[in-house]
Amino acid sequence: MKVRLLFVLFIVLAPVFTSKASELMDSLNYNYFTPNGDSINDYYVIEKLATYRDHKFSVFNRWGDLVFYASPYSNNPNDGENKTFVGLCNQPLCIFGKDLPEGVYMYQLEYKFEDKPTFINGKIILKR
Repeated sequence: MKVRLLFVLFIVLAPVFTSKASELMDSLNYNYFTPNGDSINDYYVIEKLATYRDHKFSVFNRWGDLVFYASPYSNNPNDGENKTFVGLCNQPLCIFGKDLPEGVYMYQLEYKFEDKPTFINGKIILKR
């Protein structure tokens, strides 16, 4: 009986996403990029992000160390503010501006949805 009750509570308390929020989540299915200078997939793009306000993007290495942070995130690597993930570290933990090694990185995207902080977590595969 307890298991069934917990399952029912989970269903009731689970967040309900509208089509707008699920569009953003679907756009994050793209998780592979190759910052090698060939102008193809050289930076990480989060489609439909501009429609949300107060967004923050964090990238962590396999040890959980923050290696990239941008608030707000920019899909334009030429904005000059280091707010686009191009495979470079922008945190004091690692050498600022240094190429990150190939591998799998975890990300957290925080944004406001209906005036509530919402989080999406996932992985990014960086291949040079």
